Amino acid sequence: MARRTRKDSVTPLRFPWLPSRVLLDTGPIYGLLDDRDQWFARAGKLFEKLEDEGAEVIAAYPAMLEAHRILLTRGRVSVQHIHALLEDAFEIFGVMYPLEADTDAARALLKRFNDQRISLTDATIAAMSVREGMRVATFDARHFGLMGATVYELEEGS
Repeated sequence: MARRTRKDSVTPLRFPWLPSRVLLDTGPIYGLLDDRDQWFARAGKLFEKLEDEGAEVIAAYPAMLEAHRILLTRGRVSVQHIHALLEDAFEIFGVMYPLEADTDAARALLKRFNDQRISLTDATIAAMSVREGMRVATFDARHFGLMGATVYELEEGS
């Protein structure tokens, strides 16, 4: 349900009494799954804050793909353990899949910001978050903000 604000744009309605929905980027997912990662502690604090706020946490499917690839290429644990971690992640989080419109928007973002090192994964997640009116939990706030996504903030020093 949305209200029209201009001829060609739609703004999602906000209901403050409902829990917020937050879309996960790769960093927090990978940080949660790999206890030797530099972002492990920060990911833990992020997920604690999301839980305390009662946020609905949804993993972007492109982030799941990227986290799986990183786990495989870093080779810190067995392939069987990696697949078990991935299955756990699918059970813990809801998963949102990109639409064709998201991939088109992502390609447009890459063209628009062709001087930036933005991955197709991040551009797709940004497009998904903008379409759904969701904040993105990421450790790459600068690029996501640049692409028009609203970033879920974890206080500095956390």
